[in-house]
Amino acid sequence: MNRKEFLQRASSLGIASLAGYSLFVENNLIEITNHKLVQPHYPTRLRIAQISDLHMGGMATNYQKVAELLHQINPDYILITGDTFDSRNDVKAFNEFMRHYPKHIPTFACIGNWDIQSDLGVDRVMGILSQNGITVLRNKHQHISLAEKYSMNLIGVDDSREGNPRLMKAIKGMPTATINIIMHHCPVEFRRVKFLRKRFPNKVPYPDLCLAGHTHGGQINFFGYRPILPVGSGGYAAGWYHEGRCNLYVNRGIGTTKFPFRFMNRPEIAVFEFTNKG
Repeated sequence: MNRKEFLQRASSLGIASLAGYSLFVENNLIEITNHKLVQPHYPTRLRIAQISDLHMGGMATNYQKVAELLHQINPDYILITGDTFDSRNDVKAFNEFMRHYPKHIPTFACIGNWDIQSDLGVDRVMGILSQNGITVLRNKHQHISLAEKYSMNLIGVDDSREGNPRLMKAIKGMPTATINIIMHHCPVEFRRVKFLRKRFPNKVPYPDLCLAGHTHGGQINFFGYRPILPVGSGGYAAGWYHEGRCNLYVNRGIGTTKFPFRFMNRPEIAVFEFTNKG
């Protein structure tokens, strides 16, 4: 073997190893990220877990591990920010996932672009989620009484790409609450939230937290450079974005779509603790 052949084989082996790692290893290195939000008017302790972009049926994702981690975290509520299904072929994997899922924890979901464009149809997607005890908020809100004097509004708006997001409809008749959380699949919807908050300050409360997914963190991350971001990201790739009093967190998601690789961009379960103790 001459030097040129050696380098070609070494290069091919390196690429194959990297692809194998990205497909079979990093896809299941699920990271639990912990975030603390402190305000004097918050309750003593409220823990919420966010998962996103399950894309059920992905060949490289260990969904049972996701369910087991949710059991271990044992939050007060679980929020799913869209893209649970890609197609009807995902229903079997979802049913298996729900066998291990902590159904005793109240779970709420908003709708993503793939939920709408899948061959299941969005009504069927919403039906499957509801049948499994998951409350779907599509341009709707849910008011929840917490311990003592505290309460929480969960607001879910429709997907920005394939749906018809209507925040004003979602909050119609919504009572005042200690904590307001807005779920929207595409991060770009954060711009509309800020616009409506500015235009209707007496109707739209400041969101204590906006939660999104959709981007998968770009799936590929070269030290902060993410070359692949989908339409609807709005330039919000992953993690925290603070603009005035509005806070957005973009979850890197669990599954993948189109190409099943992740690099330096682990799948994520985000845990948010609301507390009045610093």
